[in-house]
Amino acid sequence: MAKLGETLRMAREQRQLTLEDAERTTLIRQKILSAFEEENVAQLPPFVYARGLLKIYAEYLNLDANEMVRLLEQTYDLPKRYGVIPATKRISTNSPFTPALFVTIIILLGLSLLLLYLYQEYSSFVSSSGGVGTSATQPSGTVTSVAVLPTATPTATPWPSPTATPTPYPGVTIEAKIVDRTWLRVIVDGVMVFQGILEPGMTMTWAGKDKVFIRTGNAGGVEITHNGKKRGLMGSRGEVLDREWTRAQPAEGQP
Repeated sequence: MAKLGETLRMAREQRQLTLEDAERTTLIRQKILSAFEEENVAQLPPFVYARGLLKIYAEYLNLDANEMVRLLEQTYDLPKRYGVIPATKRISTNSPFTPALFVTIIILLGLSLLLLYLYQEYSSFVSSSGGVGTSATQPSGTVTSVAVLPTATPTATPWPSPTATPTPYPGVTIEAKIVDRTWLRVIVDGVMVFQGILEPGMTMTWAGKDKVFIRTGNAGGVEITHNGKKRGLMGSRGEVLDREWTRAQPAEGQP
């Protein structure tokens, strides 16, 4: 059965690469790469982080990343360490308050409050305007005229002046055309949105509000278009380079 460390080391040596070469391209420290090849679990980070780093290293060596992760699980001995957690049986309840009953109660309560409000409004209207504009007959048989109250003339309320809608900033859009196999890490507005190896012929696009940062292990393999304007290759072939673009002109920098 193939072992993780032996497979990684043989693949690297067949490509005539050193650990320094691998660190320079993948940005994974030599200490971690060496621990993978020596299957030294004590020198590796927790499994959830080691798995992601191993995928990057496996893709860099043109190996099956999923198969390498399976071998890593055997190295960590995960089944024995964590065991199998049985599924928790769902507790069923026979509550009479079903969702349909709850909705019905809410509707009836709302109707009751509405009827009560309308009745109070009607009673108030009758008390305040009863007999206005009519003649009231007194018990003695005499008629008393009731004056009609004048109504106020409504005044026109001018419409508010329309306000101009502010023009939004266009942001920054980066299109990366891959002309040579390379590794990329992309950070948009402070959030990492991509990390992996891209093949020639692929085109990736990222858009941000303020800035887009790219780190590449092969600057000569990435052709950049910034906000619709072609910028050419990021750098020389095999060059490890960091570059950042904003709404203005591109500038080198750290994320």
